[in-house]
Order: sequence, then structure tokens, then C-alpha cells
Amino acid sequence: MHRRVNMFIYLTPGWQEEYGGHLELWNRRMDKCEQRILPSYGRFVVFRSDSFSYHGHPLPMRLPPNVMRRSIAFYYYTKTRPRRECLDAKCKLHSTLFQVSRCGECAAPACRNASGVSAGARRAPVGVPRES
Repeated sequence: MHRRVNMFIYLTPGWQEEYGGHLELWNRRMDKCEQRILPSYGRFVVFRSDSFSYHGHPLPMRLPPNVMRRSIAFYYYTKTRPRRECLDAKCKLHSTLFQVSRCGECAAPACRNASGVSAGARRAPVGVPRES
């Protein structure tokens, strides 16, 4: 089965920008964060899942005691997937593919952390979904 769609609902009331935990959606080359999404209470996020839908929250969260980032994840699967969505022509199933951003010292606002400091050198890997 191929995961085709990811859906998240964020459930932590009162989530603050300074906590971090943003869902980041990266381009195919992993050199630009296209979108940073704050996990605000009730926010519903839907995006395509393929071999190039690099996403995650690579910067460590800064949470006060007794605060957790809560969410519900839903996934839509199909038996096959178009070849254009695959890393290889066979559309081989794979587990999570961790990537390191190529953002480096990127000056774009999307490549900066909440303090406005370039975060490229401190990023944890960002992954694409595990296929099952």
C-alpha cells in the first residue's frame, strides 16, 4: 500500500509561537522550506504524500512543563501510485527516508527559526512517509 495523503489535526489549546513544533513542508531539492505551519489548536492540515513530500518538525520544541504537542494523524492509502511520484521507476515501497536540509545559511524567512537566526546548520533530518 502507498500512502498518498497525510492529514493532521492539532489539539493543544493555547499553543504559542515560541514553543516551535511547526510542521515544515520542503521542496523536492530540500533547499527551501516552502511552508511553516504553526500547530495551533483545531488547525487541520492536508498534503500529498509521495517520495518527495519532505516534511517534519526538525527544530527542537521549547515546551514549558506539562505542555505537549497533541495531534491526530490520518492517512489515505492506495494500492498503486503514479510513477512520477516515485524515487525510482518501479515505485518500490520504502520506509521513512530521512533527509538533511540543504538550506545552510539560507536568508529566506522560511529558513529561519523563531528567533530570526538561520537554523540550517542545526536542523534535524526531515523525512518522507514510511510506506507499508
